[in-house]
Amino acid sequence: MDFRKLNVATKKDPYRLPFTNEVLNIAVGYEAYLLLNGYLGYHQISIILEDIYKIVCVIDWGAFIWKVMSFGV
Repeated sequence: MDFRKLNVATKKDPYRLPFTNEVLNIAVGYEAYLLLNGYLGYHQISIILEDIYKIVCVIDWGAFIWKVMSFGV
């Protein structure tokens, strides 16, 4: 699937994600560093019914419709 047109139309987040080395520099000197569970963080954002048709993937045996935000979007 090509999400480039959808990504262009998506409102951008004004805050950028920190680079790994920036995060590690902040954590230096602390006894423990907690990482969030990445598995549960993905595929948790629901898509409203009016917008579900915008992210349809047609494959050989039918159409796949996302009900939650896919990781690549």
